[in-house]
Amino acid sequence: MADEQMRRMEIKVGALILFAALLLVFAILLLGDYSCSESSYISVDFQTSSDLKVGAPVKISGVTVGKVNKVELWAGRRDAANGNKVVQVRVILKLKSESLPLIHEDAIFRISTLGILGEKYVEISPGTYEKPSATDGQVFDGAAAMNIDEVGQSAGVIIEQVSTLLAKNEQTIQDTIKGLGQLVDRADRVIEDNQEDVRELVANLKQLSASMNVAIGDGKQINETITSLKSLSGSIDRGLQPLVSRLPEIANNLDETLTEGKSFVGEARDALKKSEVAKLFEDIRGLTASLADGKGTLGALLKDREIYDDLIALMKDLKRHPWKLLLKD
Repeated sequence: MADEQMRRMEIKVGALILFAALLLVFAILLLGDYSCSESSYISVDFQTSSDLKVGAPVKISGVTVGKVNKVELWAGRRDAANGNKVVQVRVILKLKSESLPLIHEDAIFRISTLGILGEKYVEISPGTYEKPSATDGQVFDGAAAMNIDEVGQSAGVIIEQVSTLLAKNEQTIQDTIKGLGQLVDRADRVIEDNQEDVRELVANLKQLSASMNVAIGDGKQINETITSLKSLSGSIDRGLQPLVSRLPEIANNLDETLTEGKSFVGEARDALKKSEVAKLFEDIRGLTASLADGKGTLGALLKDREIYDDLIALMKDLKRHPWKLLLKD
């Protein structure tokens, strides 16, 4: 009986130890973030770590896909394997392999904060879907993280500059404010002195608005006018449509008429060349040539200078003594 109780006690103790061991293994796996799935690694270069810790979550569009595996301080050393570029801090990210195709070559990596004073983590904007996806071991350049101290320092510098500017232009600013005050006072006085005119102006504007409302009415007249214009436009279109449709025919007729006119002119020119008129022109041309050569009586008269001079003298003498025409020798 005692042996049986001892055996039961040993079984209970063994079961308790086995359960504790399994619980320990589960806790180690849970706290150590062990996973049976495959993982991929990419590196991101930052100017500063911003106090990013190993084990910090890595998120794509707010969804956790991995963790920070290592934070390496390069302190300005050059990376010969990646274009000999200068590296200050290199953060190695451990990601789920299925999330790697979601990250593209133009992805943006930045160190963000959960809340104002919360935990640091790496936020990834996946980039353009059409561009190639990231590969295992690829190195990216991270975006500069916002430094609250630098922002505060910049704000302090701006405030100091504004204060200096105000101090240097204090008198000018006072004069400007004083001038604005005087301008407001003058405007008030002008309005007070011309209250009746202002009221009359407002009344006229109201009357004008009322007249416009009456003229417009419910818009029925305007709609009727627009309808009439549309109807007129349609009538004009219908009236012009036959003429427009006949334009090609009219153009062909004009073309035929011009062709016939050209043919008629050509025939007339040919007939003129063959007619008696052409012969007459030829005779006139021959007579003119004979006169120019001094042939015939008229040609000799025109050609001989002495005869021309005697004729001129005779004419002058007859003008002076016209009675000589009545006398006979």
